[in-house]
Amino acid sequence: MLLPWRSVRWLVDPRWFSSAVSVSSLCFVPASVPISLEALEQLQSFVTQTKRLFVITGAGLSTESGIPDYRSEGVGLYARTDRRPIQHAEFLRSFKARQRYWARNYVGWPQFSSHRPNLAHLALRSWEALGKVHWLVTQNVDALHSKAGHQQLTELHGCAHRVVCLDCGSVSDRETLQARFAALNHGWAAEATGVAPDGDVFLSDEQVQQFQVPSCEGCRGMLKPEVTFFGDTVPRKTVNFVHQRLAESDGVLVVGSSLQVYSAYRFILAASENKIPIAILNIGPTRADHLSSLRISARCGESFTGASHRVKLLRCLSKHVAHKRRESTKRKEKMDAVPIGVGAVRLQDAFGNCTTNADSSQLAKLGAQAVQQGETQSPKPQVPKDVFRCNECGRSFLELAALVRHQQRDHALRKPHRCYVCGQEFALLSSLQLHKRSHATLQCQLCQRGFSCTASLTKHILQQHTAVPENQGLERVPLSGRLSLPPTPQTPSGVEKGTGQVLEAGW
Repeated sequence: MLLPWRSVRWLVDPRWFSSAVSVSSLCFVPASVPISLEALEQLQSFVTQTKRLFVITGAGLSTESGIPDYRSEGVGLYARTDRRPIQHAEFLRSFKARQRYWARNYVGWPQFSSHRPNLAHLALRSWEALGKVHWLVTQNVDALHSKAGHQQLTELHGCAHRVVCLDCGSVSDRETLQARFAALNHGWAAEATGVAPDGDVFLSDEQVQQFQVPSCEGCRGMLKPEVTFFGDTVPRKTVNFVHQRLAESDGVLVVGSSLQVYSAYRFILAASENKIPIAILNIGPTRADHLSSLRISARCGESFTGASHRVKLLRCLSKHVAHKRRESTKRKEKMDAVPIGVGAVRLQDAFGNCTTNADSSQLAKLGAQAVQQGETQSPKPQVPKDVFRCNECGRSFLELAALVRHQQRDHALRKPHRCYVCGQEFALLSSLQLHKRSHATLQCQLCQRGFSCTASLTKHILQQHTAVPENQGLERVPLSGRLSLPPTPQTPSGVEKGTGQVLEAGW
């Protein structure tokens, strides 16, 4: 019995800008028992103990997104119908085969392109963000890993969202080709009777006969989806690249694949030869069960939901412990760098621990030597490498909280203190008071030189204008934005004749 392709529906989660899977999209997921707590702990332990995880995914990962696979019992393509996917040689030599393929693909493309990543895709993406996944290789052509945000990704069998010309090699977008299909087949209509794994649907031969297939816009060559059909081989360059990424890994996780296709099974053989641990998460038996150290038969979404939460929790705990260890090391280095006191010496035993049961005569002798050599100044502690630096002024801080306080205090947008002379604003009152010293509030009447305080002006008069008559040389400068003080009858003089004494200011 064929399942209608219109029965697949989606629930969009606006928080993740991706989709969760509705109940109706699980119709292509084979029957399985819920994952046990023991199996979940084993999966979590395998992932946390692996530092550079190599992941291989298959069609079983996308069944929870509403895309059927080939070999699942009861719901796969081979179990539901006697139809088989197109062969590479048949696509090349037969125009009718290409016409039938593109007609089915044209009808099924709107639904196929609307699929969204499920919880398993998002969990793998979060592991990559945590630095747990070293590389991911997928056999799927649905681009769901790219939609989830994966960066370290190899699409082993290509991607159905790209189209390549077999003559000139130009690559174009599948959405652009969809518009060309619609323009050539304006009056053509067909009704789908089922959905296939590669994005096409089931059509009758009568519906396909009138379908028009476009050619390459550049060279009029043959167009083909950039996927590896059955009977074709994966490029050797891609295989060598994946082998290099596998050699750099210390663990392999197979998700949703029976590994019946040799293109992915070869990497499991290579991992087994190199003694790399292998874990398999798939519903039903696989080709590499005898090579795996962990075998779990459960749905990918529910398995990754629990394991991902545990991995994130352990990751946060490990970061917290590492941060505390670094802080403890920094405090110990600072204590070791600073002497106990003047002439005192810090003694350590063979294990590096500070000792307090030292001989007093030895301490006195070492202290006297330190005083004689002049080692009374403590050495400067070394600045750790992982300091936090301010982008505004370049000042360094040992803690992030100190940097935040500095930026809020010294580089905040709000500056309530303002200089009434020049109008410059300051965040701190102390900065404003320091700035006021740059303005000359007093002026020598003889040489017009400015001074910030009476003492400076008086000293200037003593040194430069000793022959100045009494009550001359000192004058208050009126400030802009502030009322000037009227002159008082008791105007201070510079220096009393014959005495050399400074007279006091009268205001």
